[in-house]
Amino acid sequence: MKGSKLRRLIIFRSPAAGEFYMLREHAQKVLKAIGKEMSEQGIITREQVPAALAALQLAIKDAAVPPTKEEQDSPASKTEEVVGFAQRAFPLLDMLRAASKKKVEVTWGV
Repeated sequence: MKGSKLRRLIIFRSPAAGEFYMLREHAQKVLKAIGKEMSEQGIITREQVPAALAALQLAIKDAAVPPTKEEQDSPASKTEEVVGFAQRAFPLLDMLRAASKKKVEVTWGV
């Protein structure tokens, strides 16, 4: 069951937490923030988890720039709820925290 729509979804897994799905375009940005390249399959080894966790926390902090006055006043901001990087990265952040505690890996794939 690998239709083109399903291949757009990336599944993150870890023995420390339940799996979750992310759209490929968002997964690519989150993985880039921790220094990983998007691929069909990948792993954050248990040795790499602490550094990945720190990098993702920093990327979330850096992305938390408040909108400018112009952005706040734009018509789009009044009608759309924008999902930011922090919200998209949260499931992986949570998984990395759990993996760090249990000293296990995190994997992804299609």
